[in-house]
Amino acid sequence: FLTIWSTTQGYQVADSSLFSNCMTKIVKSKYKNGYPLKKMLDNIRQDIRESKNGEWYCVESQDTTDYDIIFQQRKSS
Repeated sequence: FLTIWSTTQGYQVADSSLFSNCMTKIVKSKYKNGYPLKKMLDNIRQDIRESKNGEWYCVESQDTTDYDIIFQQRKSS
């Protein structure tokens, strides 16, 4: 079970697309290299911290798995 959220409940962020944009950018650039999801989340968190308006985000994940989740590119038929 994995939960990811971008800010604390009850708070609003100034740039609501920042999390989505950072997530898309990092996942697209890292999944082909076999990066585990946990490492991608660390990169997303760092990318947001370095962005303007990133101080309002609290990227956190709760993971109950004891294994790495790794994305694999689909093979085209």
